[in-house]
Amino acid sequence: MRLLREQAGLTRPQVKEKIGISERRQADWELGKALPNAENILAMANLYQVSVTYSYTN
Repeated sequence: MRLLREQAGLTRPQVKEKIGISERRQADWELGKALPNAENILAMANLYQVSVTYSYTN
């Protein structure tokens, strides 16, 4: 997920502003400490303009 965020040229605060996912939650996902729910996967897929499958596996 970090790779997708960085490829989009976004910081964690920018992602928080755009789709309402806290920076702490993003960090947990990026570090493999937690997994996003379906709603958040869909929000990120839309934000990064990738398929849901791609957003979840990267």
